[in-house]
Amino acid sequence: MTVWGDDVPQPMRTLTPWISGWHLLGAEIRHWRLVRGLSQAELGALTHGSSALIAKVEKALRRPARDLVHRLDTALDAAGALEELWAAADRGDTLDDACSASGEVPAIASPTVAAVQEAEVESMLVMARAFADADHRSGGGHVRAAVDGYLAGSVRPILARGCPPHLRAGMLAAAARVLDVAGFTAFDSGDHEASRARYRQALDLLEAAGAAASPGHVLTDLAMLAVHENETATARDLAQAAAQASRSAGSHLGQARALAVLARARAAAGEVQQAQRALGAAEELLHGADPADEPEWVRFFTERQLAAEEIYALHRDVHPDRIAALAARVGTSQDGMHRRDLLARLTLASCYLSEQRPEHRDPDRAAELLVQAVTGSGSLTSARTLAKIDRLRRGIHEHGSPATVRWVEDAVRATAGV
Repeated sequence: MTVWGDDVPQPMRTLTPWISGWHLLGAEIRHWRLVRGLSQAELGALTHGSSALIAKVEKALRRPARDLVHRLDTALDAAGALEELWAAADRGDTLDDACSASGEVPAIASPTVAAVQEAEVESMLVMARAFADADHRSGGGHVRAAVDGYLAGSVRPILARGCPPHLRAGMLAAAARVLDVAGFTAFDSGDHEASRARYRQALDLLEAAGAAASPGHVLTDLAMLAVHENETATARDLAQAAAQASRSAGSHLGQARALAVLARARAAAGEVQQAQRALGAAEELLHGADPADEPEWVRFFTERQLAAEEIYALHRDVHPDRIAALAARVGTSQDGMHRRDLLARLTLASCYLSEQRPEHRDPDRAAELLVQAVTGSGSLTSARTLAKIDRLRRGIHEHGSPATVRWVEDAVRATAGV
């Protein structure tokens, strides 16, 4: 069953963020503008510009001055993300020669070209942060082409060049970070085979980088993929290995995240008490963590994220009121994690269509939550959220009244991007 209707509005002009750093900056400005609900004219007015200027910057037809990007970052409350991308683009961190067919990332360097520079290693980390931020906020399916293009056009050529010994570990770890983000964007796009391949490539690079690079975060991502594929034993083993690796690296947040995914695996296997114990241990680690001492890529794991993980783990096994209370804690007002909020609301809706607990079934409440979710989602849907929406629609068709079904279908068809 598809959720597309004939009356869905036509999408805006497709941007090409993988072509260059300026194109990526333009695409991110559009993303933030749409998230904040602003037109190009409204954003121009807020930044002392015009709608034509904003349009040219978004399409990379004009390179913005740094002070304009500062005003854009402030007006859009982007927390410095746009200014970081401007700096990377200004240094010439291009995304040219994008999108190779195979996506293979060689780790054997050639001595016949100029050696890798420290600035290039730093640039990979900057780009990984930008891609991860876009993934967290709107879903990996929306940045997958950009990440894959950057891998093909920039990361692969860097890895194929000679590297000074003192930069080798950092270069491999930075490339692994980009690959990990690429793996998650593939997962969010529904391409699990590509996702698994990216994660494995990231682990290979981390192993080559040596003991200083912890594989905990990548192993946790692999465990999450296994949970999604209902491979609960594999997910459990991967999550436990991730927790051990994060513990060895001294990352409390990394351990907490791994234990939260372990809770998902335990709950999916029917081990609800073990899942609750894992969540309790994750909460203790979270409270004892100092984000300043943690790797930047795991700092997103906050109390809100843990509440979302508890929803994902226990929504089949506890009263919907408990899940509703957790969903209220997830929110997006402070950290902008829109994808997480959308998935949490859709998961809450599923509690009212439970096959295991018919006493909790309330198709009208499920429909209300689904309509709220799709109405507010805009372009934030991805393969993963679309699959959840379709499952909910099927449940409402089965258990809801004709009027409820019609209400849901009208809302879905009227929502752009859903």
